[in-house]
Amino acid sequence: MRLLFLAPRHDPLTPFPELANEQIMAGPDWPDLRWGQQVVSLSMPPGQGSVADLLSQLPPDQAPDTLVCLADTRRLQLPKDTEAFAGPKLLLLANLDASQAPSPGLLNYLKQEQFDRVVVVDDRRAAEQLHRAGVNADWFPGLVLPTLEHQLKARPGDEHAPAVAIVGDDTATLHLVTPAIRALRRGGIPVDVLARDDFEWDAGSGARLAIHLSAATHFPVSPWHLLGGGTLPVVARPPAGTGWAEVLREGEQWFGFTDFAEMVEVVKSLRNDPARVQTCIDRNRNWFKRHLSASARRKAWQDYVATGTLPEVFSPIVAPPASAPFVLSP
Repeated sequence: MRLLFLAPRHDPLTPFPELANEQIMAGPDWPDLRWGQQVVSLSMPPGQGSVADLLSQLPPDQAPDTLVCLADTRRLQLPKDTEAFAGPKLLLLANLDASQAPSPGLLNYLKQEQFDRVVVVDDRRAAEQLHRAGVNADWFPGLVLPTLEHQLKARPGDEHAPAVAIVGDDTATLHLVTPAIRALRRGGIPVDVLARDDFEWDAGSGARLAIHLSAATHFPVSPWHLLGGGTLPVVARPPAGTGWAEVLREGEQWFGFTDFAEMVEVVKSLRNDPARVQTCIDRNRNWFKRHLSASARRKAWQDYVATGTLPEVFSPIVAPPASAPFVLSP
């Protein structure tokens, strides 16, 4: 499968998910880049995004099989002229406000540009909101996690109290870092690693517990890398309905807290039981390998494009089935 993948690019050093054997990336932050005669990426002027223009820049032997657009509401870049592409067209949506109905702008766009499938890649409630608006949206969280498995190195078990890291989602959560550190230190817990953006799994930190700080109002996708990285997530408990607790079992695959006092007690308990931590880590690593590793995601994605079948762990969440035709109610 060859994808033409339209996407924002937050950081040129962050790898993008590999959903096909060949991906041609395009977007306003991507450079015009070729490897010999083969197109690697195409620059797309901001605010334009004509699919017809992009297709005209590809050589005949690189005609894509599938068109994919990732629309992040923080950096919205929606393609135009999607009818110029004859193959399957998929729209991936991230960072929608799950507490509100879809914006009129998005709904109007979906009336103008017909996609074969619309997929929410984080909060399940956003998919449910789209359904209420008449859009057959599916839910595949973690689909666009960066592919970092070369960094997800297994670590040997540690009989001593597990080391602790603090991991934040983005700059919006930086104000939580200092009070979290103070609370842990008051509880007699050393903080061995502080990572304000992306946790460096191969940095030799040895952390076995990672406290994920976020405004607990949404589905926190980024801790899912913890599941495959030999680190147990301790997460600000997401609200009901996000899909997090419906997929992952609290107390077995992750541990939650609602305030810093509970966070400290949870971490103390886990540090006093390294065998339990190791059992959870082993369970998570196996779960990640089955469902969200690069090879598992690529196979699941190709099955989804071909048949509309989602991985079983996600498919019961949103109805109607993914194979239903894309319809907007009048």
